Amino acid sequence: MSIKVGIDIGSRYIKIIEGIVRKGKLYIRNAGFVENPVENFRKFNEDEIKILSGFLKDYLKKLSIKGKETICSISGEDIILHYFEIPDIPEEEIKNAVQLEALQVISTPLGDLEYDYVVFDFKGKKNILFVAYPKEKCEVFVNFLSSSGLKPVIMDIDSLAVINCYEYFNKDEKSPIFILNVGHEYTNFSIKGAGGYIFVRDIHFGGRNITQLISETYQLSIREAEDFKIKKENNHQVKNFVEQSLEEITDELNGGLRYFENKTGLRPSKILLTGGSSLLPGLKEFLEEKLKTKVELWNPFYKFDDSLPYDIKKNGIYFAPCLGLIIRSF
Repeated sequence: MSIKVGIDIGSRYIKIIEGIVRKGKLYIRNAGFVENPVENFRKFNEDEIKILSGFLKDYLKKLSIKGKETICSISGEDIILHYFEIPDIPEEEIKNAVQLEALQVISTPLGDLEYDYVVFDFKGKKNILFVAYPKEKCEVFVNFLSSSGLKPVIMDIDSLAVINCYEYFNKDEKSPIFILNVGHEYTNFSIKGAGGYIFVRDIHFGGRNITQLISETYQLSIREAEDFKIKKENNHQVKNFVEQSLEEITDELNGGLRYFENKTGLRPSKILLTGGSSLLPGLKEFLEEKLKTKVELWNPFYKFDDSLPYDIKKNGIYFAPCLGLIIRSF
């Protein structure tokens, strides 16, 4: 089996895993994460993409990454997600049915999009999760990775990648699972039920919201506000900022839970909290209170043996999407 590379380029950090599967088991050869030198890379500014490409090429060399075939992910407001049901029709007719349905709900011409869909039978009906992304931005992303020395073969979305990661380690789990992957700019909201029903979305909330609020309140630069946020002596103030910011998205989170419950008749008994901003003071407790659901911090690297370096293993909370990407490739 060939070596594969999973890469998750976030607003704050770039995460990379190089791995190989032997006899059905994933072995991690290399892993690392580094601050992204282009925080607003999703604007796809040509000069900044060139900077990012050169930076990534150097970082891959520093990590001694040998693999070329790469699975990458996207997230954010440019992703188009739609759910719909179609009749129980023959397999060969599904693609046309999905395209016809998509044309009714999407204003962008399908020719301008790269898209795919997942079909899952639920309660005797064919449910469709339709995912699309602007073709122009896909091309920029692929070209950027190629110029860094990689060979992109699969593009996924973060919110599905975290489900892949969870299922790899919990193959016999029958209960619905709810994962919140809290990044710097976006939070991936992912629920999957035992019957196969999937509900995912990206919420425009992350560590940056807290940094911005600190910056505005204390009239600090963004860098100074970031430094303030991570100092333990400021935990009480940061906790207040977290609660203040989360009030804005509580209804959105509860709405997603209600949608899933109405659709499936199931409600997750716990939430797995992961991502680079999941350790914000007070975040876990606030979510438990507002969502009336137990919350656990989730580091998927704890499932691996001691072959992983300690400094990587302890930071596994950053790697759930990246790990899900590389798992998908095998």
